Amino acid sequence: MPNGVDFSEIQAMADEFTEAVGKDREGAKRLLLLYAGVDRLKDLTEVQARDVEGYMRSVIKLHRERNK
Repeated sequence: MPNGVDFSEIQAMADEFTEAVGKDREGAKRLLLLYAGVDRLKDLTEVQARDVEGYMRSVIKLHRERNK
């Protein structure tokens, strides 16, 4: 893992996030890169990774609430 950043949470939420944003996997990845302001996910710092995880959780939660 570059910079000691743990991507396991991001990876664990990837499929559900992809569905929540209504994109294909590459589209969802581009959205996360845009949100984080980096060119590659492996360029994320630990702080950015936690921020991205929080963003993903928020999007997933909203998607779940809308689809109850």
